[in-house]
Amino acid sequence: MQQPVHCFFSFFPCIRHQSYAYDINAYFSQGDSFKSVEIAPEDKILSFLTKLAEQRGVFLSNAQDGSLLIWKPEQEEVSATFKEGEQPFISCVPTLDGQKMYSHVTGFTKVDADNDSEKYTFENDYLIKHGVLRCYSKVMQDVEAGGLENAVKAMAGRMFASAVKYTLTVAGCRDKNGKLYRKNMMVSVLAPDAEIYKETKLQVDEVQLKRSESEGEQTVFSLVIPGSRTGELNGGFAWEE
Repeated sequence: MQQPVHCFFSFFPCIRHQSYAYDINAYFSQGDSFKSVEIAPEDKILSFLTKLAEQRGVFLSNAQDGSLLIWKPEQEEVSATFKEGEQPFISCVPTLDGQKMYSHVTGFTKVDADNDSEKYTFENDYLIKHGVLRCYSKVMQDVEAGGLENAVKAMAGRMFASAVKYTLTVAGCRDKNGKLYRKNMMVSVLAPDAEIYKETKLQVDEVQLKRSESEGEQTVFSLVIPGSRTGELNGGFAWEE
């Protein structure tokens, strides 16, 4: 038997699951709430909340006191610029999976006794203008009509993030202002050998700081299209000349 859970993404005093209460800190602009969602008794609360967070384009973590932290990264200004053939650029390797790219991503709300299904479609202008038609559709669980657009955009963004990635390696671990490179920062990259033919703004999805006697300090970035983790996609790809 599934347990109904009332979840409010616009205001989070707590979420209750059976006899447990979870304190929550939310750091992002307020949006539509989930009126009611269901969780099976055997489901784990973290995986359940993660699925809900994905529909709002937000991330889950924990605060210093152990409470649940819900946050949404903001798109920042470029903090560092890297160009092939110039220091501190070392290498850039693209990972492109066209099978995960769709021209149309459509989400449907569930049909119930009181409501017909509604739909929203995100259109990938790049594929459409190149004559590629690949469609993907999904019934969005626990999504009301008011939150359907954001849920579909977030789903499309996650697809883009898994389809287009770059592994960038640079010398050093700090930007021009002396700050350590970090996750979610914005960088500008020009690397024709990696099919980045113009200076392109990319978002740091993961960052690894390394140090060795032979190579000194290095940083390895995993880069994705800006907004791909939150569904705030502005169009344009690095390989477009």
